[in-house]
Amino acid sequence: MNTTWMTLSLLAFGLVACGEEKETSESSNSVFDQEGNEDNVDGSGCPSVVPEEYQFLWDCENAQGDDCSAKLYRHAEGESFEDGTFELTERWYLFNGPGDYCVDTFSIVGQYDSREPSTFGCISCESMYEIYWTMTDSQCEVIWSPLFAEQEANDPASQEYYGFVMLDTHGGWDLRYEEMLVVAAPVNGNQYAPNNNYARGVATPTYEGATPAGEADPMIDEHQPATYEWTNAGDCMQ
Repeated sequence: MNTTWMTLSLLAFGLVACGEEKETSESSNSVFDQEGNEDNVDGSGCPSVVPEEYQFLWDCENAQGDDCSAKLYRHAEGESFEDGTFELTERWYLFNGPGDYCVDTFSIVGQYDSREPSTFGCISCESMYEIYWTMTDSQCEVIWSPLFAEQEANDPASQEYYGFVMLDTHGGWDLRYEEMLVVAAPVNGNQYAPNNNYARGVATPTYEGATPAGEADPMIDEHQPATYEWTNAGDCMQ
């Protein structure tokens, strides 16, 4: 997608629910209807760059009738380590319409922060990481500030944002769940801007002796090395 630098604004969150298959129309005249089109994998309406498990969930054609100029999906995979290091690759998929899409890739790198996550906007979260989002592959030519965070960014290819990510992986009675809520709090001017709808996903502990899912976790307040995968439900851009 070749575009001039753009500034986009956020209209709403969660327009395509995670795990809920999107609606399709048999009478659609979308360019994705063409057989053999690599931008319409198995008739999903999504290109092959979309992770397979989301090809029938994401609105890659921006065709849900909610007056969005584009749909933005984030998908991240990575892990944390025993020393508290936190490393993920997060891809931002921007869909303007059938066949019109691009993908920006951020490296998320940070360190476990033992401070109380509620201080940064997530009362239910148990763990927090101080991180940087650093652009490693810019296809969209979008300056994501101030949409994402009020931080200086002048070149799409060299964007870097500072903030925190907080994880809620436990329920009542300190029961550990594999499912998690991801709350991001990038620095926004002189304040933190927690996004409680940033993403949902799965956290899988990687250390020996980890508490099984569904059991009370005595290490709930400590750093627990794990692998992570998360995605958002689709942000409506206007």
